[in-house]
Amino acid sequence: MALPSEAVDHAVKWNKEGRHAIIGSYRSAVTGPLALAASVEGTPVIFYGSTATSLSNQDLYPRFTRTIVSDAVLAASLIRSIKAMGWMRIGIVYVNDAWGSNNDERSSLHVSQDHCQLCSACGEYDCGSTSLGFVQEATHSAQEQGVEIVVAAVFFLDDLSEIDAAVGRLAQSGVRIAVCASFEPELSDIAAAAERHGMLHTGYAWILVGSPSLQDVISHSQDPEKTQQRLMGWLVGSVNDLDEFVERYRTVFQNEPVEHVGDRALDEALAEAVADGLCDGYCGMMYDAVWTAAIAISRRDVADDGSVDRDALLREIRNVEFEGATGRVQYDAETGERDASEQPMMLSNLRLDADGRLAIMPAWRWLAGQDGQGS
Repeated sequence: MALPSEAVDHAVKWNKEGRHAIIGSYRSAVTGPLALAASVEGTPVIFYGSTATSLSNQDLYPRFTRTIVSDAVLAASLIRSIKAMGWMRIGIVYVNDAWGSNNDERSSLHVSQDHCQLCSACGEYDCGSTSLGFVQEATHSAQEQGVEIVVAAVFFLDDLSEIDAAVGRLAQSGVRIAVCASFEPELSDIAAAAERHGMLHTGYAWILVGSPSLQDVISHSQDPEKTQQRLMGWLVGSVNDLDEFVERYRTVFQNEPVEHVGDRALDEALAEAVADGLCDGYCGMMYDAVWTAAIAISRRDVADDGSVDRDALLREIRNVEFEGATGRVQYDAETGERDASEQPMMLSNLRLDADGRLAIMPAWRWLAGQDGQGS
């Protein structure tokens, strides 16, 4: 589902059909409306890729659970790892949506220590907003860690001139470390803008946030070969590892009790999807979301008409605990947030593999509960 309106339509339809739970969506901007619509009938929603901290608002989204940690965890861990590498001055270029910032002003946005938003137009802090995105969380974490965010430049989707202007602001600021919070369709344009503004030379480092599908990045590029060259050497900061997911699937799920077991057909389909580049870093999170729902539903009585007590099911979902594809899966029973203390974090390098294709190659791993020190 690419559009919020489509998500709402599906949620209304699924509510009427009596679906027990809903899995999704990838984008926070889509998941918010989906969760709101689902909550009308009390349908639990399990997120696998939506990290926006605004989704943690229990007043707005009381029925949610997520297998992926929020931006508050990802940003804090990423900033700590940046500091651990001795990088104390950084810039951020980010998309203006519920994940990136949810900022309506076409300018940079900064936040104070208590998450109040500073309006660039009036200079006043607005402490009533719940629309926190990655850039706000990163700014807050940077302030705590003593890392200076010299500039945070926003761009809007599908606007090449704004992408170029945002990257240009980073170049003009003199920063050498650039954090990029963007979706796949814009990455090739951001890389091209970085080249135009002289930010791909030795001495610069780019860090992508999340687990991008490189196949999607390349498919949206007008010059795939050039895009690969521009992205080589970029770092990727994420909360999961596709290779580790595949390995965990094969060694853990196939040897666990029936409640967690996979099957040969799925194993072969997974291997084929990975080989074809169709499975990105969020596959493991989705996999664990499906298992969370399946385990919870299996523990509840289903009525003759196929319905379940959705309040009881929500409690069951949040009480699920198992060794999943992305590590130990356990949730806060009150908020539905995943326990982040044992959540694997990773910095990877974009390199060409043996077949000459751009690949995400893990370079540094640690746990979110640690202070950015890893192996």
